[in-house]
Amino acid sequence: MLAPPSLFRHRRTGTGLSPTASTFNPELLPCVPGLYTGGSAAIPALGFRQERKEPRNTSRLLLPVSKPRPMFASLLQTITYSAFRITIQSAMHPNLRYCAVIPVYNGADTIAHAIESVLAQTNPPDEVVVVDDGSDDDSAIVASRYSSSVHVVRQPNAGPGAARNRGVRDSSAEWVAFLDADDTWLPEKMERQMALLGDSRVGVVHARGTLSPSPAPPIVTFENLWAENCIRLSSTIVRRTAWESVGGFDESPGLISVEDHNLWLRLAVAGWTIVTCPEDLIQYNQATGGLSYRTESFARAEFTNYDKIGELLKLEREVVRSKILKLHVKHGRSLLHRREMSSARRLLGVPLRESPCRETLRLWLATFVPARLLDLRRNFRELSRGTELPSRSS
Repeated sequence: MLAPPSLFRHRRTGTGLSPTASTFNPELLPCVPGLYTGGSAAIPALGFRQERKEPRNTSRLLLPVSKPRPMFASLLQTITYSAFRITIQSAMHPNLRYCAVIPVYNGADTIAHAIESVLAQTNPPDEVVVVDDGSDDDSAIVASRYSSSVHVVRQPNAGPGAARNRGVRDSSAEWVAFLDADDTWLPEKMERQMALLGDSRVGVVHARGTLSPSPAPPIVTFENLWAENCIRLSSTIVRRTAWESVGGFDESPGLISVEDHNLWLRLAVAGWTIVTCPEDLIQYNQATGGLSYRTESFARAEFTNYDKIGELLKLEREVVRSKILKLHVKHGRSLLHRREMSSARRLLGVPLRESPCRETLRLWLATFVPARLLDLRRNFRELSRGTELPSRSS
């Protein structure tokens, strides 16, 4: 199996490749402000030296324009190429195996639906591992009813990252598909995604879900992931060697709820390709109850995640802090929209002190306005647009 693309490239010396003649390859460095922006200012922070090159002469690359070919010939070539590509990929990977790993914590009401969606796949798994992460309910008992097809593992509560790592270690297939206990797969999910695993550099394939806000790019880069986590964990299938190369999920308690985002960022830094399957292939069930608490908890986990990635890559502190302050505003605005005034005020107060601006001040002051007045303003605005009045919770 090929190793992931290196951040270094070799210069040819004589007839071979010289390991001592390696130079830094900036094309594979994640595009993050302060890390690499086309110049060399940020390279010393990572301990690399950028090699200067003369501008490339592209005049020799100009080719004569060929005459247009008949439509039938072009169509025939496209069909032939597609068939050839499928044949080659099938020959290279005749028996791709995968296992499904499902962590569960107090999910007795949903775990059966998750397991059944896995067993109903048109491309069924070789293994299904359910990890009961110290549940207080009958989650493990429900999962054990599928004993002929499902291996149930029990462990003291250690968090979702630790549960997923345990599931991977207790399986042996080359590919690992993750599914949360309250989500389900559509029947053709794995069949569609397995068709995208031909390239040995592919470390992750993910798909859209029914609640995905917007389509992810065909290839998800570090830059995309630094902006936001555009990958649904329950839609992913991960190469085992990629998972091993970065040490699996970070099991730190401070990363609970964003441990998957942390993993995708590290895999992207390591050079693994993350491919998007542009189809809705999972049913994502959004949790209910305790929205204010979960938003603040999730926000704190995101702050920790970006701090950790910044330390890993030795990013400038200003770059990381700027990102974290933007997250304060984002989550504070969300809490204000739900009229969770005290929680919104706490989050918005941080960027207001460190990097004050008019918009942040406006949002922070709005947390002192009675909710009824804010609702009245919202309703008036909706009426002026000719739309239906929203409920209080909107």
